[in-house]
Amino acid sequence: MTAIGDFKKTSQSAWPYNNTDGSTVAFWQFTTVHLSPEVFNKVGPSDGKMGHQTEIDLIWTSSSGVTSYEYYFDKSDDDSCKVWMDNGTFTLVKLSGLDSATTYYWQIRAVNGVGTTYADGGLEDFWQFETIDYQSFLPLIRKD
Repeated sequence: MTAIGDFKKTSQSAWPYNNTDGSTVAFWQFTTVHLSPEVFNKVGPSDGKMGHQTEIDLIWTSSSGVTSYEYYFDKSDDDSCKVWMDNGTFTLVKLSGLDSATTYYWQIRAVNGVGTTYADGGLEDFWQFETIDYQSFLPLIRKD
């Protein structure tokens, strides 16, 4: 007999049904299914990190059972997430053309045909980073 904990996340199994004399009469067949991608986490840029360039990599750990990852980033912390962008099965996406001296909020979700799992536990678990203020590096120009 197979213990429940020994089943794979998605597998077909059969359980024997025995007569009182111990002979097998039939098998009950069933399939176990893992419903949504496994828990995973964001890696970087770290939450609250300041001084990033206007091109940055969002990185996260992998999740088993995933069909694709989707990412969302925005300048407002309103948890609206109107447009998620598909990133295939890659655990890194490069953002470019970001505004300088701006705070961005980001989240990742793992998706498969049955469910969705958000990085770090939930939709509201956004991380933020701030891009560098390039204006502070410009030399002062004086007119005499």
